[in-house]
Amino acid sequence: MEPYSPPWSLVVGDGSGNVYACEHPEGGRAHCEYRPVTPAQSSTGRYSGGDPWDVTLEPAQVDALWREVDAAQRDTAGHHESRDKTTVAVEANGVTTASFILHADAGAALMRVLTGLRPATAAGPSMQ
Repeated sequence: MEPYSPPWSLVVGDGSGNVYACEHPEGGRAHCEYRPVTPAQSSTGRYSGGDPWDVTLEPAQVDALWREVDAAQRDTAGHHESRDKTTVAVEANGVTTASFILHADAGAALMRVLTGLRPATAAGPSMQ
C-alpha cells in the first residue's frame, strides 16, 4: 500500500484568498486545482490571483505536499487562532485528517510546494 493511497483531499487557502484544492479520488488521478481570486472578488477590486489551472500530481509532488502538511500540523507554534489576511488555512482528509490555520511564515514551505505546481503557461498573481 502506498503511503498516500486514495482517497484523500487537501484544501489550502493562501493569504490572499486563493484556493488550492488537491485530491486523489478512489479510482481517479491525483491532481491539484487552483482557484484564484478575481478582481471582482478582491477587497481592492484590483487583485487577481492569476489564471486558474488543474494539474496531475506526480508521486514526488504528492509526497512533498503531505510532508509539508504533516510538518505544519506538528509545529503548533506556527498555528494561528483565526483566519486573517496573510494566514494560510489547511483542511486535510484521508492521509491525515486535520484543520488548522498557519501564520504566513509557518505556511511558507507548504505554499512554496503549492505555487511550484503552477504550469509555466498560467499567469501568476497581479494587481490590475
